[in-house]
Amino acid sequence: MLRTVSLALVVSLFGSAAVAGEWFLHPFGELRAYHDDWLAVCDDDGRGACRVVRAQADSGSGAFFDARLSLHRGDGGWWIEVMDRGMPEQALTALSFDFGAGRVVALAPGDWFLGELRYANVAETVTVTDPAIVEDLIARLQAGRVVLLRYAPVGAGAVEAFPLRGITAAMAAVETLREERGQ
Repeated sequence: MLRTVSLALVVSLFGSAAVAGEWFLHPFGELRAYHDDWLAVCDDDGRGACRVVRAQADSGSGAFFDARLSLHRGDGGWWIEVMDRGMPEQALTALSFDFGAGRVVALAPGDWFLGELRYANVAETVTVTDPAIVEDLIARLQAGRVVLLRYAPVGAGAVEAFPLRGITAAMAAVETLREERGQ
């Protein structure tokens, strides 16, 4: 039986309220809940791995998404994946998270690895797992309104702007579900 989990209102650091969405079972077998611009997803009817995702298509693209920023929750904590169609991931020399007003977190080779943590050989994707870097980025993501992701060398995209409205609520929903599951 599907258990419905709901959060009340989550107040962001800017004082605006975000309504947390109800969990629902997606046809793919994932438990999902929308939180403004972000989606909380837990595999295997909510019993599997969880993540929060912001995916978006490029203007004029026929794809479901061309870029994705994902925060995954595992037993060891959170990790971050960046996907951008056309990103030359194997040639990257720099990746930065720009929160505006000079607040930039610049990563260097060695701060990320190619592909996804859960799946091998995923193209146009890099993953950040270093706990100190991830903790700093999560604090900034939760406090921000938008993040610009830039990388070098420039690929087909090179700059992706991700709105951050709802990221805190989505992460809280995942944590609440994990606590209810005893994880």
